[in-house]
Amino acid sequence: KKKKKKKLNFKILWVKKIYCDSERTMETDEDDMLLAQLTEEEIAELSRTIDPDNELLPPSQRMPSQTEKEGTGPLDRKHLLDHLKKQAQNSKVGEDYVPFIPKSKPEDEEEQKVEVVKKPKDVFSNEFDDILNELDEEDIAELASELGMHGLLNQAQSRGDPGASLKTKCTPKPTIDYDYDPPQSTDLLEAITSLEDNDPYLTELNLNNHSLITSQHVFQILDALKTNTYLETLSMANVSLDDRHTSSLAEALRENEMLKSLNLESNRLTITGLKAVIKALADNSSLKEIRLANQIARGGHRVEADIAKMLENNTTLLKFGYAFTSNGPRFQVEKFLMRNTDMERQRRQDYSV
Repeated sequence: KKKKKKKLNFKILWVKKIYCDSERTMETDEDDMLLAQLTEEEIAELSRTIDPDNELLPPSQRMPSQTEKEGTGPLDRKHLLDHLKKQAQNSKVGEDYVPFIPKSKPEDEEEQKVEVVKKPKDVFSNEFDDILNELDEEDIAELASELGMHGLLNQAQSRGDPGASLKTKCTPKPTIDYDYDPPQSTDLLEAITSLEDNDPYLTELNLNNHSLITSQHVFQILDALKTNTYLETLSMANVSLDDRHTSSLAEALRENEMLKSLNLESNRLTITGLKAVIKALADNSSLKEIRLANQIARGGHRVEADIAKMLENNTTLLKFGYAFTSNGPRFQVEKFLMRNTDMERQRRQDYSV
């Protein structure tokens, strides 16, 4: 038997060597003769030990099944879990094994939750209650100071000031009356009429936050501004001025030769309308200050660079109210305003001479 088993192992090793050397193919007659000499027992042993490494073959064909049991049918997960649970309950593990006894929980009974109420810790025992009730505030303050209970005392009691009470006095802070802007009281129709009539006494007009102004009123004011020769300051902040009015506004800035200050903050100008207004400043020679901050336009570096380039052609503007977000265009505009300031100083010197 030992010789037969040794001979069988030798044949199997030899077949494995041939299988590997010939790259999984039996091409020579010698290999066929060797395989023909194997018995059924040897072929079965060879099949159990050889697993062809071929990715194209499914696992069931690479290695024959070595399970001797017959299949029980498709997988039933619930049945398998019940079997494992039952097997675990019946198994005896450890020395302190206690058998599992199923019990049904009563539906009518409710678990009673015991609430643990924490009682505050008494600082003094009950025998001192009568004594403490007879003490006044000064005695209690002195006793608390001696016991180091400074949380019950205020600053005056900690210093030992006579007449200090345990009751903390709370004094409210005095209210501050802020000076809000009064509601706009300018007579809108009278102001427009005076502006159209070129009233010499109308040199300053403030229409900021006027609640009655409409788009038609804005057009009337801008049209009257073209021919007015006395108005020097015009404030129209938060009057819903938008891109529809920029054409009339630009024309008024080109034709008016008396206006020195213009406030158009908190309106509805977009980037297009803002550029149209600034572009018109190149043909204006009287305006010294203009405010255009807080518009709905949100321009980036390129828009601000275009604004700075447009202001280069203006030689009279001294103040430009706009919130730049880029340092380059802001520094450039400041340089132009300083140039205009120097030119204005030079003109005053020449006029005085």
